[in-house]
Amino acid sequence: MDHLLDAIIDCPKEDDETITHIIDSGWTNKYKNLFKCEINNLYIHQLLVKDGRCQCSVYDTASWCEDEDEGYAIARKKLLFQTVCNGANDLTPINIDEQNRTDETECERWPCNNIYTRCDNIWQCSKDEDEIGCYSFSTLNCSSSHHLCVSFNTNQFECLPYDKVNDNNIDCVGGTDEPTICRKQ
Repeated sequence: MDHLLDAIIDCPKEDDETITHIIDSGWTNKYKNLFKCEINNLYIHQLLVKDGRCQCSVYDTASWCEDEDEGYAIARKKLLFQTVCNGANDLTPINIDEQNRTDETECERWPCNNIYTRCDNIWQCSKDEDEIGCYSFSTLNCSSSHHLCVSFNTNQFECLPYDKVNDNNIDCVGGTDEPTICRKQ
């Protein structure tokens, strides 16, 4: 069994390398030398994992490969609700109904301002609607049309007007008013 899917042809018709219909048989639980490609539902030998060649690719995902990328397991198993539809692909593409889908697919169905993201110190919405009005200080209480921010120029807290968020100009320390700039770079 160790000779199945190991990239070495042992059978005359290459059957040992082309077998792919073993998914539901329970057979794979016995043999721990196989790696399951979640994205395309295929199995490969463990020797082929991290060998510098992508065996698990699907379509045009050349920039990412499940059997070569170390962050795959974390990205697939540790996806937080707060990261769904936040503008960054945290989930590798999964083929559903012949379309590649990620955690950024169909975001119009996922409101960014909800009970799970409201006032959690993470800007989920492009204009920070989920954090407006959450924090007030006795010396500085921003209106609902402003965001609390540490000024890039003065290093002091200030109320940043709503229309200056995500305008491609960094006004706050750490670029907190421009969360999409870091994602693009």
